[in-house]
Amino acid sequence: MAWINSGSARLYVYLAVIAAATMVWRGGEYVDNQLLTLAVKAAPRVEKNNEPMDSKNFYPVWVKQSVALPPLQVDAEVDVYFKKVEEPKVDPPKPPEPDYGAMFRESATVDGVSDDGVFVNGQFYKIGARIEELAVMPASGKAIIPVVESIASGRVIFRVGKAGVAFRFSDGAQ
Repeated sequence: MAWINSGSARLYVYLAVIAAATMVWRGGEYVDNQLLTLAVKAAPRVEKNNEPMDSKNFYPVWVKQSVALPPLQVDAEVDVYFKKVEEPKVDPPKPPEPDYGAMFRESATVDGVSDDGVFVNGQFYKIGARIEELAVMPASGKAIIPVVESIASGRVIFRVGKAGVAFRFSDGAQ
């Protein structure tokens, strides 16, 4: 205890500063180690999907080319070059009509066939009957309703709008 009473205050200040710096250093190491264990630091790994993209899901993009500025005229006013250029209004071309026959083919299942009708999705329809349950609503607003057109030579033919859709069946299924 004699060294405490020695009156060397400068020594005590140095020791206190060294002790404080050591505590700060150790505290920083502790906080750093705790931050390294957080789940935020480790990002989850994801496998790369090498499957080709389905081009049927792409929609066309219409690119409009800008109108060129008129050639520079020496005696013209400056305001001529800052006027808004009037672009001719052209309606974009209409997208192609969807294949309603293919849509019907995906949603219809021929379960059985008789001489005067067919079973579609569990319900019987005679030749000439309209299949209201499988109607398609195009953008024009008028529903396209499939119709049982004919049954002959191992196939059933449906009329979907302007398209004819044929389903094959074996002769033993009749």
